[in-house]
Amino acid sequence: MPASRAGTATSASRAPERARISCYVAHLTNAGTAVRRLALGSALGATGWSAAGIALSAEVFERTGSAVWLSFSFFLSFGIVGLLHPVAGAISDRYDRKRVMVVSELASAAVWLLLIPVDAPTGLLALGFFGSLTAAPLRTAVPAAVPNIVGGEDLNRANASLAVGRNIGRIAGPAIGGAAFVWVGPDALYGANAATMIATAVLIASIQAPFSSRGADGTQGDGSGMAVWDGLRHLWGDPATRSLFVVWVLLYLTVDVALVADLPIAEEFGWGSFGYGLIATASGVGALLGSIAARKITEPFEPWAVLTGAAGIGVGYLVVALAPVFAFVLFGNFLWAALDAGDEVAGTSIFQRRTPDEIRGRVFGAVGMGGLLANAIGFTFAGFLVDAAGPKATYAICGIASFLVIPLLIPMFRALAAMQAAETEP
Repeated sequence: MPASRAGTATSASRAPERARISCYVAHLTNAGTAVRRLALGSALGATGWSAAGIALSAEVFERTGSAVWLSFSFFLSFGIVGLLHPVAGAISDRYDRKRVMVVSELASAAVWLLLIPVDAPTGLLALGFFGSLTAAPLRTAVPAAVPNIVGGEDLNRANASLAVGRNIGRIAGPAIGGAAFVWVGPDALYGANAATMIATAVLIASIQAPFSSRGADGTQGDGSGMAVWDGLRHLWGDPATRSLFVVWVLLYLTVDVALVADLPIAEEFGWGSFGYGLIATASGVGALLGSIAARKITEPFEPWAVLTGAAGIGVGYLVVALAPVFAFVLFGNFLWAALDAGDEVAGTSIFQRRTPDEIRGRVFGAVGMGGLLANAIGFTFAGFLVDAAGPKATYAICGIASFLVIPLLIPMFRALAAMQAAETEP
């Protein structure tokens, strides 16, 4: 009897421990499933969006024969819409993020379906703009939700998985869009994009994991504390996130300008549009492999991954600028994209770690605004720079500029080092 009672007591004492282990295992299972579904949704969405974007640009150019119209479409979809990203971030902070993602995808699907019967260039541009606008809440809600789904230790792995999905789509989408535009026309691609968005909405709706640290309704009571610009204020008030934000915006500018030089440098080496496609493929494969490797980034290495990415852009661009043969152009683009992928993953984790959940959507809204406005600014003068200096010199300028922004990361290193020192103090 005493032995039996002792066994019963031991079993009872272990019950809470077993319950904790079971809850932990269940959390890991749910988190892993959630990230895989989000990554699959990212792959589907990026593929459909990229293919449809190619089709929309080609249709606008086909109907107008004007590069000005084409540039204006880029300005609307990838530039001015950035001004509204803080609003999208506020939406993802105010309401349940899973619902925000689902509604955002379904609304975008509806807009792309409305594009099918439209022929007028103005109508195409207007709906393309609204398609980007309705997708904005999803783009702020996903990075805001990830820390609640996986926890701090697995942030880089989760962010890398999402980046892998996006980069798969960015490789497949343009290839599909370019070929299918000729074979089946733009309307089929608009419909296919809508279908991928609906599929992504279903995937997100099926996830059983917390998307925020708040209650089930995901709201903030009467909406107090929901100022749209609070995300930018918080981001700018923290030396680490302010430093990272400024560097990212400046690097966006250098990348945008270099992108405009891709076709001219392919022409300069005699490879033409085929070489242009190879450049896009090289950078896409680099970004994909870099995202896969970024799964191994640990929290202490995050600032160094950001630094490596900034330096990698500079090195890659200088390789292109000094290329004696076209193979070096491809290698340089592969190199910068691979190293920049680690920067993207680590930087996203830093933003997530340094931001409270209740304001995280608006912080990523501010980050998205900065990147998209950099797109708008870069595309306005990039063509003039390429025409005036030539593609190789443009790459050299962008490479040197990338190195020049590296010292701006010093406040980030100091702030993160101070935080780590405080955490290790007894």
